[in-house]
Amino acid sequence: MAEIRKEIAAYDRLRDALEANHFGEWAVVYDEELVGTYQSFEIAARKAVKCFGQGPYLIRQVGAPRDPLMILSQYVSVNAVG
Repeated sequence: MAEIRKEIAAYDRLRDALEANHFGEWAVVYDEELVGTYQSFEIAARKAVKCFGQGPYLIRQVGAPRDPLMILSQYVSVNAVG
């Protein structure tokens, strides 16, 4: 759990720039670095799974409110993609 908190903190540091330049896209953060932004969750998830396997990594829609239920559903979806 501590690892994903690092990814969330990294996203939070990048939030202003991401919202200015990539609003609505899906950001992948791994090892406290932005991997990239993608047009859909599915594309972001495939990239994350292909590059990093089980993770941990963060996939978040830029500009979306933080909703714990959405985060859980995204986690389940990523594991289904793998």
